[in-house]
Formats: sequence, structure tokens, C-alpha cells
Amino acid sequence: MTLIFQIVSPFTTIEHDSVSMVTLPGADGMLGVMPKHATCLVDLQPGIIKIYKNKDILKRYITHEGVANITPERCTVSVEEFHEIDDLDPKVLEEDIKRYHNDLAGVDIEVEERILEAKIKATEKMLEVARQHFKK
Repeated sequence: MTLIFQIVSPFTTIEHDSVSMVTLPGADGMLGVMPKHATCLVDLQPGIIKIYKNKDILKRYITHEGVANITPERCTVSVEEFHEIDDLDPKVLEEDIKRYHNDLAGVDIEVEERILEAKIKATEKMLEVARQHFKK
């Protein structure tokens, strides 16, 4: 028995068929999802998603916060942004944070300010998680 895993953002969708398990950074802690999991909707915090094929890690993604829709046959994660962790460079995240701060300095519309502040917060959390991962 296997599970279909899908991760969706406004820019990209990736699907993995026939996975054994997925671990998700739930808002209340790490969550393991296997075939026949109970149907539920789970809030996610920024962190690392691991996809397993048998006992081997197939892929790892670092994500912004989002939501996971889990059924017995499928796990679909919806996030604003995600990256395959091995392709991620913490220096790029640092540059993104600087760029967001520069953009924030030139904004005078409250809605745009809130959006940039949320991007800064999420990217800082992703950077923290990436640094912890690459420390190992």
C-alpha cells in the first residue's frame, strides 16, 4: 500500500506517486502520514517535509507555513513557497531578506507593508531551518 504526495504553491506543483510515508512540520509538532491515514486538515509551520520510499528518504523540501489535506490515499500540501532542501543556498535566503527589507523601506501602502513583513518573517524562519539542516 502506498500514498500519493503532492506539494502545491502558486508557482509549482510536484507530485510523488507510491511513497511509503511523509513527515510534515505540523503547527503542533512533526506529523507522520502513511497510507490509510485518517482524513484531516493540518496547519503547517515553516520546516522540512521528508518523503520516504520504503525506509529511504526520497526527497526533502523546506517550506513556508501552509496546510496539509490528508486522506487515506493522498497527502496534498499547499504552501506559498517551497524548495528542495539540497538545492537551497542559505545565502540566497539572506539576500531575499535584505531585498524584502529594502522593498519595505519604499512602501507606503499598509497592505503591501503587511505582505512584505510576512515574507520577511517566513523567509527568516526558512533560513533558520536551513541553517540547522546544513549544520548536521
